[in-house]
Amino acid sequence: MVSLFTPQANSALVFIFPSFLESIGPFDARVLAKYQDCWITSPNSLYVPEPFIFEARLMEPLRDGRFGHIDCFQWPQLYSERYMWSGCIPRKVAYQDHSTWRWLWWDVTNTPEDFVVERGSMFRVGRVHPDRWKQLEIVCNQLDERIQRWVQKNPHYYGPVNVTGWMRSCRRALMRLKQLPFTFRDTVLIITLFQHLGLDVFGMLEYLEPTMLPPSPLMDAVDRWMGAITTDPEICQRLFDSRIPVWLVWKLNTVPEDLKVLKSVDITFPEGIVTEPEVFEVGQTLKWAIGSYLPGDLRHQQTRQSPVIGLEQFAAPPWPDPRAVSPDPGGVSKQKTKATVTPNAELWQDLDDPAIPPSMYAWHTALQNVVKDPKRVGPNAPRISYFFPHPALFVRGDSSERRLRYLRNWLASRAGWIARLATADVSPVIPRTWRAFLNTIPEQISSTFSGNELREAADLFGPELVKVQRETPSHIQFRDVTLSLADLGKIDITTKGKILWDLYEHNFRFELVALDRVLAPNLWSSQQPDRLDQVHQIFPGDSELTMYDEPFPRKNEGLGSVEPQTKLEFVERLRALVASWPGFPSDLEQSLLPSASVTRVWAVEKKVALFYVQSFFDCFGRPPIVPRHIPNNARTIYGLDNRIIPSSSSALLPPT
Repeated sequence: MVSLFTPQANSALVFIFPSFLESIGPFDARVLAKYQDCWITSPNSLYVPEPFIFEARLMEPLRDGRFGHIDCFQWPQLYSERYMWSGCIPRKVAYQDHSTWRWLWWDVTNTPEDFVVERGSMFRVGRVHPDRWKQLEIVCNQLDERIQRWVQKNPHYYGPVNVTGWMRSCRRALMRLKQLPFTFRDTVLIITLFQHLGLDVFGMLEYLEPTMLPPSPLMDAVDRWMGAITTDPEICQRLFDSRIPVWLVWKLNTVPEDLKVLKSVDITFPEGIVTEPEVFEVGQTLKWAIGSYLPGDLRHQQTRQSPVIGLEQFAAPPWPDPRAVSPDPGGVSKQKTKATVTPNAELWQDLDDPAIPPSMYAWHTALQNVVKDPKRVGPNAPRISYFFPHPALFVRGDSSERRLRYLRNWLASRAGWIARLATADVSPVIPRTWRAFLNTIPEQISSTFSGNELREAADLFGPELVKVQRETPSHIQFRDVTLSLADLGKIDITTKGKILWDLYEHNFRFELVALDRVLAPNLWSSQQPDRLDQVHQIFPGDSELTMYDEPFPRKNEGLGSVEPQTKLEFVERLRALVASWPGFPSDLEQSLLPSASVTRVWAVEKKVALFYVQSFFDCFGRPPIVPRHIPNNARTIYGLDNRIIPSSSSALLPPT
């Protein structure tokens, strides 16, 4: 005999029937609760969570970097087909005592045990304590190991759950915590982003690897999973069959009269979830596109988003598309356009200073052989600008006193500028503005033409970077070296060469990304980070685009390597990247095989370098800043001896 529930009665009675225990289904009510003008049932859970699914809510990170009650990583949300695994996201209560997984809910504190303020920095920025970062790395590695095991078992999976792509994003967030110092509030946001991505990966794996539970007449759900709320009976059926906790919301007039009820319960309200708003600090640069979102796909998407102005710019510095037409890097554009670029011969000249790092032969030759016809440049090419100061500012023109002032102000502001590039929407800066900033911006600015230039520079760099110039400490940190600013005029050529090499390398990396986004925009439009990963492979180590305090390399690496096999690998990575650009030479289409001779590698490197330089000029109307060898480092490759000509015009010669 089966007893029925009459919804109109709004009863709080408990109905327990032996015959019901033998036949529970997805539309039966193991528990039932009244909420506003709805009934909520669950066929496989023991409680009914308060549903935050009936109206749009403002979404912004709160004090702990999470999103409060509308955060799918903290509380059950409306089911999203796009994020079908969300019901399998682990619950904190199930893992809060686990030695590894508890770090997915760790709350960083602004104490020396969690957050270490950077020494030698003019800004109150810091990093996660190395011990804490190591714990997060263990989480990342264990998730990665689970993925590798799953991939081995399922090598031909082409379904909608992109667990490997999500894992790359998770590890990238982790590496940012290691590579760059941030304000404490920014650090909170990045840690939370890492945790959300990690919880997603965990949930994906749980979803892809169904949990086998013992047979049960009640069809128990996996209680360590978050579960999902739905108004769709078909989704309820699917989640029920998958043992995912599910709650079905019924309008009063839609509840079937024969609904079977096991137990009536009160709504369970969330506890221990932070609801206080985020407090943004002066100097914090990570920001969000705050807005109201309805439950479902958009709310799920926002919970997983990086800052709109922030981490995305770490990988994709903005630069306006200069092409009114699409120039063919292999030949002059067929469409006639009025030349708007006046060649600046000084930009193409070698810098003859002993501190300038030695050139690489292929790249130096490319700068000499590029076709500098202004007709190749589109009419909308942007003004000449650089992401980092041009090294020429520190060795050419003006007085030695001014060049020294440039150097001091750059070293004092370098850390802040790198953090800005890594976390904010920053465009390249024109040389005039770089000079105004590096020459020191006064507290009082006149209303003259030159004063307007200074005001423009002050507005662009902001009060914090300008303030640094007036409060310069006695010592400053450059990568892993501590420099005395009082003795800056006495530094040796090698040390100055390292500072200049750092500028060459940073500019090259950011310009490469900017050019790739112009010439292959379709490869950057995807939400997946595959193109970004391909770019990072061109640079050695794990520093991605920026290098903050990494030890200065002791030998030439990456494209500048003197080891033939290493050189081959990095030249091939660059060749593969630019192969998607328009006008790519047909004689470079074949990949460099590991067995390729040094002569073959040299020939490919030279052609790739020329194609890059020509493409850059055609788009931006100026020579690019290209990579160089590190200063005072003996080199031999292509079977040559250690021939170094002491001038920037020198370059490692090709095979004879």
